[in-house]
Amino acid sequence: MIDKAANHLVSRHILMPALCGCLIETNVASRPKKGTGKALEYYEKYRKICNAKYKKYYVLT
Repeated sequence: MIDKAANHLVSRHILMPALCGCLIETNVASRPKKGTGKALEYYEKYRKICNAKYKKYYVLT
């Protein structure tokens, strides 16, 4: 239990502040106030752009 709490504190207060500035805006993995809903918004936005621009394209997940 103590290990889990220590891991959570280190992740939240040391790692995330250091890494968030380096990540691109569309990276939603394990980021505060982002998640599946935001990922789906990005997917829909870029799907529409790709449909208009390309006849055939692939999405890596």
